[in-house]
Amino acid sequence: MAQWDKSRSVDRDEIYRDLSVERKLELLSYVAVKKFEQQQYVLFEQEELEEYIGEFLGIEQRESRRVLQAIASVTYR
Repeated sequence: MAQWDKSRSVDRDEIYRDLSVERKLELLSYVAVKKFEQQQYVLFEQEELEEYIGEFLGIEQRESRRVLQAIASVTYR
């Protein structure tokens, strides 16, 4: 993954970089469950995602925002 990131100039935050594949899957599953528990479960607000990430990882919103950005960089690259 580090080589892939380097070749595409992706800079991942340490929190996200240190997550195992299993832990990333657990995080995404947690976010999905939290969202499906709501009546409106189709769209996510950024702050809502950051809150779920922060809850799951036990981190503050600023840090969860960087994790979300790291996830987005994988998706869009």
